[in-house]
Amino acid sequence: MKKQLLLLLMLILAFNSYANPPKPPIGKRWVLNLDYSDEFNGTELDLAKWYDYHPTWKGREPGLFMPSQIKVENGYLAIHGEKMAKDTVVNGSIFNIKCGAVISRKRTAHYGYYECKFKANKTTLSTTFWFSTRANFDGPEECDDKYSQEWDIQECIGRGGDFQGSWFAKGMHCNAHYWYNDCDGERHDYRATEVRYEDDKLSSEDFDIYGGWWRDSKTATYYYNNQDPKNQTFYNEISSTPFSQPMGMNLVVETYPFPWIELPNDEELADPEKNTSYYDWVRAYTLVDAFEPLETEEEAPIVENGDFETGDLSNWVGWGSPGAAITDDATHVANGSYACYIVGGGAPEYNMDLKPNTDYTLKCNAKATSGSLSLGIKENTSGVSIKSIEVSGDAYQEYTLQFNSGINSSLKLYYFAQAGESGYIDDVIVTEDNPVPPVKPDPIEIYDESVHLSSNFSQDWDRQIISVPLQFQANEDREIHLKLKNMDDVVVADTILNGYAGYANAVVELQIDSVLNKAAFSLYTDIRTVDGTESDIIHTESVTLTNVSVKNPNAEILQVYPSPTTSELFINGVQPGLRYTIFDMQGRIVDSNVYTNQAISVSQLRAGIYIIQIDERKARFVKK
Repeated sequence: MKKQLLLLLMLILAFNSYANPPKPPIGKRWVLNLDYSDEFNGTELDLAKWYDYHPTWKGREPGLFMPSQIKVENGYLAIHGEKMAKDTVVNGSIFNIKCGAVISRKRTAHYGYYECKFKANKTTLSTTFWFSTRANFDGPEECDDKYSQEWDIQECIGRGGDFQGSWFAKGMHCNAHYWYNDCDGERHDYRATEVRYEDDKLSSEDFDIYGGWWRDSKTATYYYNNQDPKNQTFYNEISSTPFSQPMGMNLVVETYPFPWIELPNDEELADPEKNTSYYDWVRAYTLVDAFEPLETEEEAPIVENGDFETGDLSNWVGWGSPGAAITDDATHVANGSYACYIVGGGAPEYNMDLKPNTDYTLKCNAKATSGSLSLGIKENTSGVSIKSIEVSGDAYQEYTLQFNSGINSSLKLYYFAQAGESGYIDDVIVTEDNPVPPVKPDPIEIYDESVHLSSNFSQDWDRQIISVPLQFQANEDREIHLKLKNMDDVVVADTILNGYAGYANAVVELQIDSVLNKAAFSLYTDIRTVDGTESDIIHTESVTLTNVSVKNPNAEILQVYPSPTTSELFINGVQPGLRYTIFDMQGRIVDSNVYTNQAISVSQLRAGIYIIQIDERKARFVKK
């Protein structure tokens, strides 16, 4: 950073474009989170980023999630609804409507801004944009209570009718569910107060933009097209921080509970002009410091919490009775403070996101305290084991299992104990055998790249600083050039700062070396390519700063004594008849009078640091 430029961070007005994120908080910059962003401009769904089905939910009867209903075409994600030729029974449930779900593979979405542009289908099938944890977490009570989160930015249908929920066809409907299993095992749906935007048109008439800012564990703010934002407080009577866990993203077309929403009829399900929801894009943004480079995040491990050091089964699923539990008994912990205990019949299982047709290696420390246990990999849907090894012996050993994912993009890791068997497992790691370094993606053209200034400057008389609000938008890393000229067209500050990709608000501090009192200045700025010349300028702007009052840094320093003082202050070398002014450290005038060559009484001042000024000369002193 150049020596003439200091950075302060503050709140600035946002740009006038509702398709961009809302204004960041003080000193922050929105950057695109590619794990949950997609323009859908290809010809196939990116299966490294998305499932084309829901990994833990078949769908709500009678709508079944089917990969066949998912297409990427003409710049859109298209999810089609369709009537089945005959009823299909899955796990005892009857389905007769084909629906679709596109689900993020990762479940790390956390505080940030998320928005989606879509047009609903013209039936009573839903079109949705929401988030969920896909797992239960230990509750706040000292019992076996559990909770999970669901955050619905938009849920809608595309046509009305004579049914209770027909209002779901217009506007925006935002919900937040704190799903809670109490100490008695009873499940509760604790909801925040719903946020709604009213509209006269159907959600299927045109593309609309739906946004949600997950601010923190307690609150969210919603955005519908270019309307004013609306706030929501999450339900907090069970936990004071109800939405603290990361979640996964869901783009889903489903059936709603009948008769609240009537089921779509056969005619509209057969009409391709009516039965399809179109998602133009989905974008996610994370807050970082305004002028700091984006740190490269380490790739998340395939098995998170493989060492169980969270002290619970976070990210794992335990089944059976008693099944899997966490222990801190040092005699049964291989490393760290915790391990997983398994009693048959049951197992801990972990659903892994993998690359198809790829070799992987599983390593862990395990032991069997009774019988011999099975450590292996199986298919998610069929439960068929792909490969396994036997664990035996009551002392920890390192076990290694190599496997290939085949056609699967997700597989389940398990450690199974039959009835009468028991054992422990710790330090579970799965790695890709020959990983290929990721290719840096091309920038996504989100912003109309620009840089803007404000004439609402502030100043620090004591430090010779002028602070000017600045905001910029960049699709990739840029340079921002700043040049300040005085009334004589002399450059008094000239610097370059890094305009990293994103949307930032900041105040730049320009330190002035030599200017006149009551001066006016012209501030010029441009945004250009890195190491670019004037021919590479993307956008430029200038403002005039008037009535800037700063001191000449070459002026004589005022000499005062004693400091600290309790009652009187003396000044050396000043002629009587000049006016003195005393300021506190907030710049407020606390005393002003004509100097008479006598001691100045400061006994009325509170204890603290003050500045006394006569003409252009200043000095600090301390009042005890």
